[in-house]
Amino acid sequence: MAVTVLTRDEVHSMLETKLKTDEFRIVSVEESLPGIRLGFLADYAFISFEVQTPTPKESENVVKFSTFVKRLPANTNCREVAEDVKPELIVMEDMRRLGYAGVCSTREPVDRQHCEKALAAIARFHSASIISERSSKRSLREAYPEAMFENVFSKEVKFSRFVHFGLISAHDLVPHMPEYKGKDPTVIKAVQEKVMGFVEQVMGFIERNGDTLHVMCHGDPWISNFIFKYEDNVPTKALLIDFQMLRYAPPGRRSTFYSSCTNPWSLARLGQSKSWSSSASTTTASPGNCWRLTSQ
Repeated sequence: MAVTVLTRDEVHSMLETKLKTDEFRIVSVEESLPGIRLGFLADYAFISFEVQTPTPKESENVVKFSTFVKRLPANTNCREVAEDVKPELIVMEDMRRLGYAGVCSTREPVDRQHCEKALAAIARFHSASIISERSSKRSLREAYPEAMFENVFSKEVKFSRFVHFGLISAHDLVPHMPEYKGKDPTVIKAVQEKVMGFVEQVMGFIERNGDTLHVMCHGDPWISNFIFKYEDNVPTKALLIDFQMLRYAPPGRRSTFYSSCTNPWSLARLGQSKSWSSSASTTTASPGNCWRLTSQ
């Protein structure tokens, strides 16, 4: 059993959960790694199983299925950034059998069709949270306080380390920027202090605007966290995956995050013929119209 991302005990535990029995025999296990790096916060693998289980007739039944596994990275530098991410291991259904796949490359421009489907997936997710709050007459923050809070632009919660690492990197890069090479050290120090103080302004702004519309947000909607269904190589639907950075925030922050993580050229082309409008009416919120893509 050549599996690198799961231990033998984890394999047996996962199979017991999947098969709802501990009476089985593993015939074969095959692990394949994604052709491209999907991110720095985890290691990934597709694992296919062939398992024999007894049937009521005492004969042997062969079960075949495939999973997609994600766990904290083995790379120590990446793991330091992600050490607070929970859970450490996630086993998901392999959606390839249903016709879904990720983009071929996370480094290439994202075309208009993929942008539209990805933003539609974000819109459906935001809409669902609005509908849930309207139907239950209770905010998600009240229902799930352990998860529904601002978890990035905050001094006290786990994912703020991403902001911290980004600021430290920006701080250290200032002396190497062409604009500041050879400048007086006092000038460089003043710029560095402004960089470090910027996040304080951002956090203060977010706290002051806490009464605006909030929804359940994915937290990390870059292109690698979408899978797409295709017909004739054209994306027809997108699904969000990987919700470990789930947060409660205004919907515009996540669409803006997606835009910033997507090639600006592709979004500029999209903007030539389409405009994105946010419609969060208390009377019309639904998965289809909370966010509308309307032709100009």
